[in-house]
Amino acid sequence: ATEGRAALDIVHPVRVDAGGSFLSYELWPRALRKRDVSVRRDAPAFYELQYRGRELRFNLTANQHLLAPGFVSETRRRGGLGRAHIRAHTPACHLLGEVQDPELEGGLAAISACDGLKGVFQLSNEDYFIEPLDSAPARPGHAQPHVVYKRQAPERLAQRGDSSAPSTCGVQVYPELEPRRERWEQRQQWRRPRLRRLHQRSVSKEKWVETLVVADAKMVEYHGQPQVESYVLTIMNMVAGLFHDPSIGNPIHITIVRLVLLEDEEEDLKITHHADNTLKSFCKWQKSINMKGDAHPLHHDTAILLTRKDLCAAMNRPCETLGLSHVAGMCQPHRSCSINEDTGLPLAFTVAHELGHSFGIQHDGSGNDCEPVGKRPFIMSPQLLYDAAPLTWSRCSRQYITRFLDRGWGLCLDDPPAKDIIDFPSVPPGVLYDVSHQCRLQYGAYSAFCEDMDVSGAGVGVGVWGPGRRAQGAALTSPWMPAWEQPLLAWAAPLSDTVRRQVACGRGQGWAATDPALNSGSTMDQL
Repeated sequence: ATEGRAALDIVHPVRVDAGGSFLSYELWPRALRKRDVSVRRDAPAFYELQYRGRELRFNLTANQHLLAPGFVSETRRRGGLGRAHIRAHTPACHLLGEVQDPELEGGLAAISACDGLKGVFQLSNEDYFIEPLDSAPARPGHAQPHVVYKRQAPERLAQRGDSSAPSTCGVQVYPELEPRRERWEQRQQWRRPRLRRLHQRSVSKEKWVETLVVADAKMVEYHGQPQVESYVLTIMNMVAGLFHDPSIGNPIHITIVRLVLLEDEEEDLKITHHADNTLKSFCKWQKSINMKGDAHPLHHDTAILLTRKDLCAAMNRPCETLGLSHVAGMCQPHRSCSINEDTGLPLAFTVAHELGHSFGIQHDGSGNDCEPVGKRPFIMSPQLLYDAAPLTWSRCSRQYITRFLDRGWGLCLDDPPAKDIIDFPSVPPGVLYDVSHQCRLQYGAYSAFCEDMDVSGAGVGVGVWGPGRRAQGAALTSPWMPAWEQPLLAWAAPLSDTVRRQVACGRGQGWAATDPALNSGSTMDQL
């Protein structure tokens, strides 16, 4: 992850107490790894390290909003769902806080301590990344070596120099975007007539961006299992930290409800160098796998694709583009989506940039007077700048996002993640995925459950259709996963009303609990 980084400094962080006294070389306490209920999740964590002769201290607390209460991590293989993990207890090792120096000006920090310290921090008006040294794993009784380096553009971009800095974001400005969004909102009002048209000022109301994050097969292969999940959550913790920066002017929480790790290419998801085509395909695909109804624990407000593919705006070849999204697409099921090229820890800034576009934020200097001058970069600059000055939200970005929210365009963000934590020893997939959704997982976006088909045995009927073709029915011999395998009263934990409804909807026809096929294909495990 540190390849091509200039000026790498080796540091040896240790865990200390509030007064700076040494506690341990172990950077994450064993009690928290074992989910010791006696340890407060909001207890601060303190770290110290020596950097270029200076003693830096980190004062951090768990980002309790990063993972939704019912967060699910899925691994998908060719042909459908491979495995899904339900997190009944979310890890508290993703931290937010600040770094302090006795003399230099400190700043914000977003650090994940699950496996060494990984993340970003600000010091003396510069951004720095920290991560473990790959070639030096942790040893008991010794401080684990880490590397610290300043934020800079990826090597392939930096080689071009500032004079020819290309745009690293493929988003273009279209004047008709706002009127089109306004017309869409008016159509939605007809569907929800009782909704009040007067909205509370956004700056005083918390927003919850329930997020689906997808890592493509190339990214999963590059980082490997199980490291890729920790890496993605580290990136998203940094993104959450950027949205907590005071410069944004609004209380916004980035909360992951669902993580999908692709081990194979998806039939209905085409990821190519061509960023525009990839975004179009991903937006369509993510909508097809979204859960219906905002109250579902796995329903997402926005979808983020992370890919190792070298993206390029409007061309099917590698170039400098790092991301693409729809401007003002947030809360529109077909447009609230973005694609982002993995470049290591700097990926967090790309994701935050593209999410900013989803909130209606235009590039700084594009139709506004916030173009970066000198060493004052902003997150919404059209170029990834090459100096290490801290990236913040500009005055214009703050105005754009406040206006977007004040117009009521972010209504889907008003509800915090559902509290329905499914905490059973074993959870049948039908609790979370009804039969129609399982059809789409297994057979593609153009499939649906056919209730009236005459099928024999444990099979189900699936209808497959698409643009330019008539619906066709087929009997499939593999049964869908049931919502229950024994009477409701036999469950070890009580079901909430929401989950009861999901279980009832997941009930099937023609399956047998003793069928060995039920134990193949999809599984649902609790972590």
